[in-house]
Parts: sequence; C-alpha cells; structure tokens
Amino acid sequence: MLKDINPPLGRPPLSRDPYDTPLSPKPPKFMVTSKITQGRFELISFEPPGWLSEEEKSLLMSVIGLREKGIALSAEERGLLKHSYGKPYKIPLIPHTPWKKKPIPIPKPIIPQFIEVDLNKVTIKDAGLPQHIEEFVDAFSGRACYGLGDIMGGYDERELETSTRPLTKFETPLGRLKLTGLPQGETNSVAVY
Repeated sequence: MLKDINPPLGRPPLSRDPYDTPLSPKPPKFMVTSKITQGRFELISFEPPGWLSEEEKSLLMSVIGLREKGIALSAEERGLLKHSYGKPYKIPLIPHTPWKKKPIPIPKPIIPQFIEVDLNKVTIKDAGLPQHIEEFVDAFSGRACYGLGDIMGGYDERELETSTRPLTKFETPLGRLKLTGLPQGETNSVAVY
C-alpha cells in the first residue's frame, strides 16, 4: 500500500498498563449487564460441553463483562474503527478521466448475479497480500485454549475517506448512493482489511 496515502494501522497509547491490573484467578460471579443480558449470555458457545471447567467459564465471562464495549452482538451495535488506530481509507488512483456509463438493462431475475466495478481499472494496485495462514496459525501452536470471535462486517468498520466516497456511487431504485466503508471486491480491500 502507498504508505504516504494510507499509513499502516497503529496502536494508540493505552489508557492503562494491562499488567498493572491482571485478571483475578477467582473472579466474582458474572452479573448480567445492560448489554450482556442473560439471553445473550446463553448464546455464547462454550463447546464442547464440559470442555471448560466452571472456574474457566467464570473467568471468561468476567473478561467478556469487562470488555463488553468491544463486543458487538448485533449489526446495530457495530462501530467504526477509531481514527486513533487508523485514518479513513483513501482509494489511491492513477490519473484518469471520470466516466459515466449509461445503465445497461438487466432482467430482474438475474440482477443479483451482476455488479461491475470500473473503479478497479484506475486504482493503484497494492502488492500487499493477506498473511499466509501458516504464519498466522503458528502463533497459536502449543496453546491450551483457543477462541473464535466472528468478525462481523470487518469491511464496514473501516471508513472511506470523504474525498473518495464519490468514486463508489451507484444508482438504485432509491436514488444515487455511495459507500462510506471499505468496498468489498475493490482492488486492495483485502490487504487493507
């Protein structure tokens, strides 16, 4: 990625030293909160049954309670990446003449099969590739416990820089719309995500 246009994501200063406040080996019993309700607590999978001891389950729920602001359990709770981690993404372009194509009539039954993104033709390509899965997984080898958090809408959490949003305009029956988040399928989006 062109680092002068889109610098890499950073780590903002921590508000506290995580080592000054380690987790208690005997956490208090988990109390439901306004966000982590009893119903939502029951949705969290601790599979396979009996795999975690009651103490381990209690510790995990304590951590979830402490970090509830960083957890989205529905689309409405999703947020955006803070600008202190990374500024909105600016689509890098080569010089070109803006274009407008006349809409091509597509029969309604096959509309979901078609989407054309000419933006990829003028986007500066990034040689960055996603991380090799082997390198990613190696960091977990030898660990006793794994967790999986579903990354809900990762493309939506990274904003598009305001000046590049018009590049993503498209026509709909509701009128002209444009994306405000990282476009899926756009050149470089996977490397940015």
